[in-house]
Amino acid sequence: MSVSSGLVALVAVVCLLGGPFLYGMFNSVCSTIEKVSKQRADANLKLEMIRRGFTADDIERVCQMKLDPRQVNSEDWKPIPPAKPAKA
Repeated sequence: MSVSSGLVALVAVVCLLGGPFLYGMFNSVCSTIEKVSKQRADANLKLEMIRRGFTADDIERVCQMKLDPRQVNSEDWKPIPPAKPAKA
């Protein structure tokens, strides 16, 4: 067996086994980044609603609608009333 044929075999094995491994690692990193990004956006939304003086019930209702919009009927939807200024 010559060096070049051994090198070709090594490259073939690395491509066959390394490709799916690298794809799995890339997919795992991307999904983790996506989850962290969604959690950060959710936390920022809640903080902004708290700063604007929304009640806990209002925040819970908005988050529930955002998480599972299929369970919210158009008849059940009620607009959120304007926030009252927070007491100092």
